[in-house]
Amino acid sequence: MNAVLTTYCPTCKALRAVKDWHESREVLVIDLEPCGHMARRTTRLEWLPTIAARERLSRPDAVP
Repeated sequence: MNAVLTTYCPTCKALRAVKDWHESREVLVIDLEPCGHMARRTTRLEWLPTIAARERLSRPDAVP
């Protein structure tokens, strides 16, 4: 069985197969099939620190 990469198509509002992708500055452009639309995603990594890490950093005796 072959794995098929899929992602959400905002135009069709459905999951579609990924045909190809490339980077354009800070945007990842994903070509979808069979609809032919292009999905764009930011390439920046965004994450939130865990609650425990936030608590450690907020203590007055914490070492950076």
